[in-house]
Amino acid sequence: MSYYRPEEYELLRLARILGGVSKIKELLQVMKDKNITVDVLLAHLKSTGYKLPPSLEGKIEELERRLLILEGGKPLPPQVSPPQSSIPQLKEWRDEELKEYLDYCQKWNEFTFLYYKILTETDGKISRDDLIKKIGELSHKKFTGYSLAGVQAGITMSVAKHDYERLDWKDENSQYFSLNEKYREKMRNYFIRWMSSS
Repeated sequence: MSYYRPEEYELLRLARILGGVSKIKELLQVMKDKNITVDVLLAHLKSTGYKLPPSLEGKIEELERRLLILEGGKPLPPQVSPPQSSIPQLKEWRDEELKEYLDYCQKWNEFTFLYYKILTETDGKISRDDLIKKIGELSHKKFTGYSLAGVQAGITMSVAKHDYERLDWKDENSQYFSLNEKYREKMRNYFIRWMSSS
């Protein structure tokens, strides 16, 4: 018979798997330092096939409050969103930075590279299903919805870490994707040069 609520038990189980409460605190601190949201982490974990416990669907603050309760401390009050003015201004991509980022994707993240290539070649929006199909065809590898979630999570982590504008766009239901029109011409030129050198 357990005296823990299900979410507390799940956190204790997770703490044991990760190596203790101190490891969870370390993970939360790294996520804060790198500006990685729980949603991005969850999308990445889902893309790797990890079965997520339902109690992990909350926000970072909720995990921190639960940890304090488990340790016998007083829970922190929920965090209030910062005023709009304290949110960092997103940086525009300079030509050289964009080239370096796409070169990196081409070398290390094939799916991300193909994702950008397809969005660059597509005028307007492309459906999720068509995007998944095209990336699979171009890569000659199995590419699924989980793979696409992994691409999205990787982009969010790498771009948000440096406070850059997103190069891509998706609707709130993640059913349609397109390129940020601001960068379409620069990216088109990049892929033309890449194709001619291949």
